[in-house]
Amino acid sequence: MPRCPAKDYPDRCTAVQLSQKHLTRREIGAMLQRPERWVYRALARYDAQVGLTSLRDYSSRPHHSPRQTPADIEQAICAMKQAHPVWGRRQICKQLRWQWRDEPALRDALTEGRVRRVLHRHPEFAPPAPGVDQPAPRRIDYLACNLLWGADTHQSRLADGSTWETLHWLDLHSRYELGQVTAAHLTEEMVVESFLRVANQYGLPQVIKTDGDKLFYEPTSGLPTLFQRVAAAVGVVHLPIVGRQPWWNGVVERYIQTCQQEVQLPTQGDAEAMNRAMEAERLFYDQERCHSRCADQPPATVYQPSPRRLPPDFSVANVPLTLLPTVVTRQVQASGRVSVAGHSYFFSRRYAGQALSVSIDGWQATAQAADGWQRTWDLRHQVEVSPPAPQPAPTTQPLTRTVNRRGCISFNRRLYYLGIAWVGQTLPLEPQGKSWTVRFPDGSSKTILDPPASLSWSPQSDAAPPDTAEPTAGGGRLPDTARHAYRPSCVSPSPVLCGHCPSRSARLCRSCCRGTGCVHDGAGLDNHLSVENGART
Repeated sequence: MPRCPAKDYPDRCTAVQLSQKHLTRREIGAMLQRPERWVYRALARYDAQVGLTSLRDYSSRPHHSPRQTPADIEQAICAMKQAHPVWGRRQICKQLRWQWRDEPALRDALTEGRVRRVLHRHPEFAPPAPGVDQPAPRRIDYLACNLLWGADTHQSRLADGSTWETLHWLDLHSRYELGQVTAAHLTEEMVVESFLRVANQYGLPQVIKTDGDKLFYEPTSGLPTLFQRVAAAVGVVHLPIVGRQPWWNGVVERYIQTCQQEVQLPTQGDAEAMNRAMEAERLFYDQERCHSRCADQPPATVYQPSPRRLPPDFSVANVPLTLLPTVVTRQVQASGRVSVAGHSYFFSRRYAGQALSVSIDGWQATAQAADGWQRTWDLRHQVEVSPPAPQPAPTTQPLTRTVNRRGCISFNRRLYYLGIAWVGQTLPLEPQGKSWTVRFPDGSSKTILDPPASLSWSPQSDAAPPDTAEPTAGGGRLPDTARHAYRPSCVSPSPVLCGHCPSRSARLCRSCCRGTGCVHDGAGLDNHLSVENGART
């Protein structure tokens, strides 16, 4: 008869109650559909002093577990899993055995099966549902360190929406990351500078394998890129992989995936913070993170620097455009110029629209037309490369304004009166804190406030214009009563400041703009009057 654990306790209680009614074990077994030996064991388990509680199932847990995982090992496994959620039991086991390499007792007690059982006891570490089974990748033996390097770039998007590009250099044999550089936008100069910095520290490889990114390889131009020219100049073979086939550079692609999963990116886009985060991940990957390719040890324990050193007097500026003679085809522009290596050179306008063959050998380029006419250019001064200089801080550029026929300039949607002596001239405005200084041709200056503080009346306001319209040093939009000072039909007798006096202290009569107490009645006043007389006529 099959056993039913869910009904054991109720059947035992029923058996005891039937036994107290003086039924035999055979009769009880027939009623409960249990064997007679089961009834015998149930009645033997009953304790009258404890009651029916004595009939409950006993715990199957052993009283002593000599092979139980020690608490410190279990805590270390859980802590490692929390720090690296994407790691499995094999990687956690390798990492802890490397950390406990000086503690034989802990190292020998740790196995992959023990890590699996510990993770299984903690449901918060349950792995996701398995996907489609894929065949195991084929491993390639790269034979020795510095035989083949790999390089690739990847993008990182931060919480503030900014995107950053990172370039990685990796030794494919030891999986050792040689260096990295992170910037908002990588350029060819940054790639070459990073390569030379890594080569100075670790030596030169035999071959460098990259993808078809334009930073490394540009097949459409017919000319080598800056990185290809530098690599060829130091004796390194550049091996670009075929487009849309990333598995040919699978080691670097796999490292990029690991970097994207484990790096702690900052929340704000800052070049220093991004490089610091990527450099911390590189040091952890090289010095502490164990790798199966390195016999379950960090890559730093396997990698050895290259005996091939970079020449001490090497300079990018001395690298020619091509090391071997190269022939490319170019089309003559409408202006008669030909574009070569990012710069244009004059050939002839009569060949506009025609295709030329350009032979480039080192620093010299010779363009030849179909009829045999040719021209030679020197490319040396065009390819000199200098390290990227930091962008200067933005500064406020000085403004200029032209004085209208009424002697005013328009600034910040307001009119500022400067004087009719400067009609038609363009005057510079220089920022001075919260104010602007206007420089006049005679060497004098005037300061206006920004925003205007002295006169704030505008035609759009509902308030009536002020009665007095005498301009001040702060300037402002002049009301209608002040505009009569420089209108030809002015008949108001109230005086205004002299517009052509350098001291701006003398006054002019509004009716005819002739000086009343103005001592500057020479050439400046004559010019002032000639403008007014011309306007009247």
